[in-house]
Amino acid sequence: NWNEILEGIRKQDEVKGDAVVRTEEIKVDQGQIIVPSRAIIPFKSDFRNGTPSRLFGSGNDEVVLGLTDRAVTQMCGRLEIPPRYMKRKMDERAWSVVDTIIRDDLDRHGQRLLLRTIGTQIRAVLSEKYVRLNDADVVSDVVEIVQGRTEVRWGHVNTDGMWVKATFPDLRFTGPDGSDYFVGMILGNSEVGDRSVSCGPFIYRKVCTNDMVIVHADAFEHRHIYVDRVQLRYGLKKAIAAAVREGDTFADQIQMAMSESIENPLDVIDQIARKARYSKELTDNVKKSFAVEPMPNKWGVANALTRAAQDLEGDRRVEM
Repeated sequence: NWNEILEGIRKQDEVKGDAVVRTEEIKVDQGQIIVPSRAIIPFKSDFRNGTPSRLFGSGNDEVVLGLTDRAVTQMCGRLEIPPRYMKRKMDERAWSVVDTIIRDDLDRHGQRLLLRTIGTQIRAVLSEKYVRLNDADVVSDVVEIVQGRTEVRWGHVNTDGMWVKATFPDLRFTGPDGSDYFVGMILGNSEVGDRSVSCGPFIYRKVCTNDMVIVHADAFEHRHIYVDRVQLRYGLKKAIAAAVREGDTFADQIQMAMSESIENPLDVIDQIARKARYSKELTDNVKKSFAVEPMPNKWGVANALTRAAQDLEGDRRVEM
């Protein structure tokens, strides 16, 4: 439930930290980043007051921090360098190359930057302008808004961000295919700059436990920049209301999708897979999913995609 998710998030927060530091103060040595200990404080939110005490030492002490794999990948993406190249160089201890790459990425952020840490590793290197809208901030506001009127269907929470899907038990309908459907909301956030905070509608199909994320004009999505507490709460309320309303129109969309026949569904799945660059294994899983409930129409193909998505985790599942 929501409270368990919030408790788990806050437990993870105990080992997180933040460092807002002048770029010139940062040293790079053999793939590691060295910063003044005074720069690192307990995990901070720009929406709630943090504790002023420091995580590592005091005064002029220095802290040596490593880079997580995702931080390396993020850094390489900004510099348009293949992540495998940098990781291979790190393995070979070619530090003169690695340190230069890291230094280039740090300098891109200007005079000050934000380092988000987990233990003694950096999980993200971000601009000082990045608004620290953390998972606990988002979930706390949603809990206040929905006030127990939803049931959590699925949650994916790790040290980088979260996805949570919840249904409104009282909002259900029987679709034209005879299946029971529940109206719900999907909530997402990233603490490391991978994606925006978002909230929008989704539909849960009980017979096959498929979840279908719906693109909606009133869905809330905001980058971690130039956002304040009032905007967040207003955007979440508006998106949750849109999720509630969407149930009234989705039955008609199902009917239309079922009425549009597809002569060769497996060929269409291949076309979608090529466009989305699915692996052969994932494409085969979609085809196997179609065989479970073979409906030769748009609805059948959509169900095959969402059924196969259930075998994926986190961002990949939601994107599919």
